[in-house]
Amino acid sequence: MKNKKIQMISILIILTVFIASYIIFFSAIQNTEESVNHNEKKEMGQKNDSQNISTYSIVDTGQDKCFDNSTEINCPKPDEDFYGQDANYNYNQFSYTDNGDGTITDNNTGLIWQQSADLDGDGSIYINDKMPQDQAEDYCSSLEHAGKEDWRLPNIKTLYSLMNFKGEDPSAEINDNANPFISTTFFDFAYGDNTAGERDIDSQWATSSIYVSEVMNGKNCMFGLNLADGRIKCYPLEKNFYVKCVRDKENYGQNNFRDNEDNTIFDEATGLTWQKKDNGEDIEWEEALAYCNQADTGGYDDWRLPNAKELHSIVDYSRSPDTTDSPSLDPIFNSTSIINEDNQKDWGFYWSSTTHMKTSNQQEHGVYISFGRALGYMNGNWFDVHGAGAQRSSPKILLDIAELPEDPQNQYQVIDGAITHGPQGDVVRSKNFVRCVRGVPGTYNGEASAPSDDSTDLEYIVSDHSNQQSNNQQPDNEQLKSSPQEAINACTSKNELDTCIFQAPNGSVDGICRIIEETLACVPKDK
Repeated sequence: MKNKKIQMISILIILTVFIASYIIFFSAIQNTEESVNHNEKKEMGQKNDSQNISTYSIVDTGQDKCFDNSTEINCPKPDEDFYGQDANYNYNQFSYTDNGDGTITDNNTGLIWQQSADLDGDGSIYINDKMPQDQAEDYCSSLEHAGKEDWRLPNIKTLYSLMNFKGEDPSAEINDNANPFISTTFFDFAYGDNTAGERDIDSQWATSSIYVSEVMNGKNCMFGLNLADGRIKCYPLEKNFYVKCVRDKENYGQNNFRDNEDNTIFDEATGLTWQKKDNGEDIEWEEALAYCNQADTGGYDDWRLPNAKELHSIVDYSRSPDTTDSPSLDPIFNSTSIINEDNQKDWGFYWSSTTHMKTSNQQEHGVYISFGRALGYMNGNWFDVHGAGAQRSSPKILLDIAELPEDPQNQYQVIDGAITHGPQGDVVRSKNFVRCVRGVPGTYNGEASAPSDDSTDLEYIVSDHSNQQSNNQQPDNEQLKSSPQEAINACTSKNELDTCIFQAPNGSVDGICRIIEETLACVPKDK
C-alpha cells in the first residue's frame, strides 16, 4: 500500500513537471511570436511612413520662418527651445503647373483647379462674383471649362490643400505688401469688396462641406476657408462666397486608418502615423512642441507636433459633439473630454506647430484645430459659433486676465472667468491639447512635378535624385550642380552638414545640407 502511494506521488510529480514545462515552452513561443510580430509591425510602420504614393497627399504649409512665443527667431536646432515647429520640417512643397487654359494643376495632389474666381468675366473679382453655397454647388456642377464638364465644388479638405501659411492675417488695412493665404503667382485672388461695404478680410471661399450640426443657436452652415485671414469657420449658408471649382481626384481627403495595436494609428491614405491617445491635458504651445519631441509612443522617438495641414487631415466632418456625442474625429482615436465654458461635455482645441502670422509682425498666436465645439459668447449666451472642425488660432502663452487691455477696441471680454475676443465672442484658450505625428506624408503618384513658385531660375532635377536613391545609387556630381527649390527650402536656417529631408515627386530625399553653386541645399547623404 505504501509503495502504491509512493508510485502515485511520483506520477503526480512527473505530470506536474511535464505540465509546467509545457506551459513555459509555449509561453516562450508566444512571447517570441509577439516579439517578432511587434518588430515586423514596426518595420512595416517605418516602411509605410516613408512610402511615396498617397491617395491623400498633404501639401506643406509653406511656412519657412520660425518663431518663439511672440516674434521671429532663427530656426532652432533639436536641442534648443521651440524646436519641432512647422518650419523645422519641409515636405511636399507647393508645386503647380499653369496649363495655359485657365486651369492650374497641383502636382502634389493631382487636383486640377479653376484658376480665376472672376465668374462674370469682367476682368475683376469683387462682390458680384460671390454667391450663396447652394448656387456655388450648381455653378460648379454645370461648369464647362477648358474642355471639361466634370467640375465640382471642393469640400473643405480639398480646398485646404491650397492653404499657404506664408500668408499674413491683416491687422490693419490691406497694403501692397500684404500676403493672402494662397499662391497669387498661380491663382487669382481678391480681398473683400470695400466699395460694397465689405471688410478686407471678407474673402471667404465656398465648399461642399455642410456642418452635421448647427451654429449660433439654429443656423445651418458650411465650413468655408478664409484666404484673407487664414481660418476655417462654419458660415451661415445664406452668406455670399467666392468660388473656385475643382476636378479630378474625387476621393481626395478620405482617410484609411489602421490601429497598429501599440497606441499608434497609421493612415494609409497619407502615410502618417498618429498617437492613438492625446496628451490628456491642456498645455501651452512651447510645452506642446517639447511634449512631442520627448514622446516615445510605440517605441518610436521621432514624434513631432503636426503642422496645421497635417492635423486638419484627420478631422472627421461627419461627426460632432451634438450629433455623435464625440469629437470630429474617427473613433479609432481616443480623445480627452472636457467640460466647456457653457458647462457641457465637449472636446478641446488641439495645437499645431504652425504660427498664425500677422501683418503687424506680432506672431504670438499658434494655429489650432477645434475637434469640439468652437464656442463664442453672443447676446448673453454661449453658442457653437464656428463648428467642430474649425481652424483658428490662440495665444501661445496663458493670458493674464488682470493685464488684458481695457481699451474696448481690443475686443477682449471676460465672461465668468473665460476670456472671449471679437464680435462673435470667440472663446480664447491659451492652453490646448496635443496629438503627435511621425513620418513623411506621401505624394500623389502622378507625373513629375513642375518647379515650385520660386524655382524658375533652377534646373528641376529632383526626380533624378529620388530615382537613383530608390535604387541605392547616388546622383553624380553633374546632377548636383543645380538644386530644386524644395532642396533649398529644406536647408532654410540650417548650417552646412546639417541633416535634412524633403519630398521629391518620386519619393523623399534624406540627406545633408551642402553648398551647391553658392546655395545651401539638401543633397542625398554620402555625396
